[in-house]
Amino acid sequence: MKPFSYLGKTVALSELQGSVISSQKRNETKIQSSGGSNVSAPTITSTVTTKHEFWIRTDSGQDHSVQLSGEDIPIAEGQRLGLVSAEMASISAPVLVQVINYNARSSHFLNASVNRIAAQFYQWNSTQKRSFGAALLASLVVAMVISNGWVLLVALIVWFLYKVFRWYRDVGKATREFVRHLNGQLEFSKPPGFVEKAGQ
Repeated sequence: MKPFSYLGKTVALSELQGSVISSQKRNETKIQSSGGSNVSAPTITSTVTTKHEFWIRTDSGQDHSVQLSGEDIPIAEGQRLGLVSAEMASISAPVLVQVINYNARSSHFLNASVNRIAAQFYQWNSTQKRSFGAALLASLVVAMVISNGWVLLVALIVWFLYKVFRWYRDVGKATREFVRHLNGQLEFSKPPGFVEKAGQ
């Protein structure tokens, strides 16, 4: 697959194809309680997370297990899948970002993984982090010493919130560009090893 380049950084992409030989889903429920006293009952909240594990067998006969959390991908045994992984120098191991179902002619993006890749384009290095921390600390000290320092403090807070807003905006743009790149490489013509079955 063609690599994705953005802001001088490159994401290497690879695809592993195989047929589904097993697929299992289960839900995990986490119950939490908060508050509560002698006169009021605690608040109970529950969170349900979908756990999805499936196995694919490649054309060479190797079996691979995929375990997902919080993802509910519709797949069936015998279907042909493509597992697209992304790799960058700033990430220690390849990250699964997309599951392509060639039989269903559909694809599913793993949002958390895609966002993680997009965030790498705006990841600060150690020097940038130290410089930002030193500048922020110095500004806070000045704001506490000078008269009317609260004006500077308010300005710092506004500036910091703007930086956070711009970071999320820029990561969102990188995410859209990355997804557009992946979609641009989708080809649902029959891949090597594809065997069409009745009803698919």
